[in-house]
Amino acid sequence: RGWPRERRGDRCRRDLADPAERDTPTARIAERWGFTSAAHFSRLFQKSFGLSPREYRAAALRPAPLPISPGQV
Repeated sequence: RGWPRERRGDRCRRDLADPAERDTPTARIAERWGFTSAAHFSRLFQKSFGLSPREYRAAALRPAPLPISPGQV
């Protein structure tokens, strides 16, 4: 029971971080991978990854800062 749930959670995490899925509701992504309750999915996701699905998506899709070379500081 644990391993399949972990795999489904990893798939959800991947989709939440995918810019192409930016407009797909979190509940739809959870449902796609077999989670029938958005609230249950959210609790499991937070327990597994330390962030809510919404927080994870926001962090994953945040633009990365531009690198600064040593001579530019």
